[in-house]
Formats: sequence, C-alpha cells, structure tokens
Amino acid sequence: MFKATRRKLTMLYAGLFFCLLVAFAAIIVTGSTWLFLNELKQEIHLLAHEEVEEQIAVYRIKGVFIDSEEENEHNPEGLFYCVSDNSGAIVSANTPSRLQPPVMEAIRKWQEPAGATKVIKTSMEDRQTVFFLLTAEPILDEPNRLGTVYFGKDVTSYYILFCRILIGLAATLLLFLLLALGVGHLLSGRAMTPIVQSFARQREFTADASHELRTPLSIILASADVIQGDKGTTLSPFAQQVLDDMREEIRKMTKLVRDLLTMARGDGGTITLQKTAFDLHPVAEQVIRTLEPLVQDKGLYLSLATPASLFLTADEARIRQLLFILIDNAVKYTPPGGNISLTLEADEVRNGIRIITADTGIGIASEEQKKIFDRFYRSDKARSRDLGGTGLGLAIAVQIVSLHNGTISIASTLGKGATFTVFLPRPD
Repeated sequence: MFKATRRKLTMLYAGLFFCLLVAFAAIIVTGSTWLFLNELKQEIHLLAHEEVEEQIAVYRIKGVFIDSEEENEHNPEGLFYCVSDNSGAIVSANTPSRLQPPVMEAIRKWQEPAGATKVIKTSMEDRQTVFFLLTAEPILDEPNRLGTVYFGKDVTSYYILFCRILIGLAATLLLFLLLALGVGHLLSGRAMTPIVQSFARQREFTADASHELRTPLSIILASADVIQGDKGTTLSPFAQQVLDDMREEIRKMTKLVRDLLTMARGDGGTITLQKTAFDLHPVAEQVIRTLEPLVQDKGLYLSLATPASLFLTADEARIRQLLFILIDNAVKYTPPGGNISLTLEADEVRNGIRIITADTGIGIASEEQKKIFDRFYRSDKARSRDLGGTGLGLAIAVQIVSLHNGTISIASTLGKGATFTVFLPRPD
C-alpha cells in the first residue's frame, strides 16, 4: 500500500517539476525564436530599403538599375537580392546559383503586401531542405514606380543550429526528468515517513489490543455459559433474554477482535503461509457442513459443484477461511428461499483453480462494487449490523488471495444476486 502511494507521489512530484521545466523551456525557446526572427526581419527590411535607395540613385544617373557584377562588395554571405521591372521581368539579380531556382519560384508566386517578410522552406534537388527570408520593397521615384526589389537572406544555418539546440534541450530535459524522479522519490519517502510511522503505531495498537481482548472476552463468554447452564440458578424470562443477548454480542465482538488481529498481522507482514499440497474438495465439504445449520435456519439451499479431486498447493487453513468468508457473506445477504452455489474448477489455461460463489441475494449496485473490498465498508450499514457483519470479511478475503498471488472479482446486479470469482495460481 505504502509503496504504491510512494510511487504515485514520486510521479506527481516528478510530473509537476517536469511540466514546469517544459513550460519554462517552451517560453524561453519561443521567446528567443521570436526575438531572433524579428531581428532578422528588421535587418532584411533595413537592407532592402538601402538597396532601393541605391537602385534609385543609380537609375537617376544611368537610367538603368545596378548590374549584379558591380555589386559584389554589397553581397555579404547569405544575403541576396533581385530587381524586377513593372512587368515583373528580372532586370538585375545578385543571388547564389544554388538559390536561384527556389528564389525565382518564390518571386513568381509572391503575393504578399509591400514590406511583408516571409520565411520560405524549399527542397533542393539533392533533397536538402533550405530556408530563406524574403521581402519585397517597391522602387518609387515619385511619381513613378520603377520596379520592385526582392531582398532575402539564407537562414538554413540558423535553422540547423536551432534544431541542434532543440535536440540538446530535449536531452537536458530528459536528464532533468531522471533527476526529478530521483528527487521526487526521496521527497515522497520523507513525506511518507510520518504516515508510515503513524500507521505502524496504529497497527501495533490494533494487534496488541485485539490480542489482549481475546482472553477477557473468552472468560466473559464462558462465565455467561456457566450462569446459563447452572441448574441451581433460576433466571426470570427477562434475565434469560438479557443473558442470551449478551452472549450473542460477545460472540460478535470476539469475531471482530479476531478479524482485527488478522488484518493487523497481514498489514505487518507477520502472516506466514504454511503451504502444502491438499485436495480442495473435502475442505469445501467441511466448510459447507459447518455452515449447514446457518443455511437451514434461513431456509436457503446451498450446493457444491466440484471435481472428484482438485489439488492445490496453498495454506489450507487460510483457504478454508476464504471459503467460509465467501459462503458466509452469501448467506447473510440472501433472503429466505434463495440459492447459494459454490463451484470449484480447474483453469488449465492460466494454470490454476477458480473458486466461484453465486447467490440470488440482494445484489450490489455497480457504483459500490469497487468499495466492498474496503475495510469496514458495508453497502447497507443498518442491515449489515443486524446480520452481524463487521465489514472486514471481504477485506480479509482479499488479503488471503493476495498472499497466494491470486485475484478476486465480483459480478453483480442489484436485486439479482452476486457472483464472486477467485483465481488461485498453481506453482510451476
């Protein structure tokens, strides 16, 4: 129980820390990318404007735009431009040869407004992906428009660098996740320490109190039996009724103390299974014979379906207790005239046996079926108390099944009975 809780706390701590770290990294990366891209766009706009001014100055003197062969000193690495006239024909260009096809294609399809900057992604013939920024500035010599300058910058190297940064960041986040798991495990352990200690003290108190109460309860019950059986003592009908009620309450309290002691020992891991190979058939018959008077008193019909022999390696006393709990639970919640069946069968596919108890009792609502195995849980508390239930029987059954590495499940419809299925594996 505590291990599962600690795992949940560890995952909670680590998940919260990792989500905060991812959110922080996403904000940093997104903000940095936006700032860097915005800076590049401003640079492109500035250079494009300068290129327009220079083209206008040359055009006023020579009547033509700058020839690309004369502009090499203004073409730093990664920067390029193309000049088109009003008809859209390229009249001057200073573009790297490898970028000419995608740049010309982008210019041909350009439909952005003046001053807009666009990131263009394209694949080259060698399947290499290329990224470049491109903007368009009109060449205006008032009142005439002479053409358009398309100015751009190859940002592929920035993209590659960005990808490497993301890979490094992902590796760092993974490392921090592992660190968060370790720190979360340590913190959850510290958080669980006082809970574990408190639970241990409570378990010890329950075990000690249950153990100490067994003897006085046995003495009180024996004393009541002696008083009732003393022929020299004459009791009034009222006193006789009080004595009977007291004996019944003592029996209920004795059962509760015994169940509490069993649960405390199970929680403390002090239950040692005495596993032996035995035939489950006679054990089931013995349990049915023990409960037969109770079954007859309620007017129920109890049947057993089992092979002639069904061997199992387990703790015989605990399996007998498990059968008793399952049948007793069915007897309590089945009205007079109802049927109860106990079926034992081999499960060759999963290499084990199945114990199935079915009744025609009051059934269990679907929303309560997950809770009935909890300690002290009773769907109808008033009725369970009248029937002598303590809410520990099925919890002890789960404990016994878990100690044998088995499973227990329920299928029930309200008002139509319930079926409990236990699977116990056989040793290989």
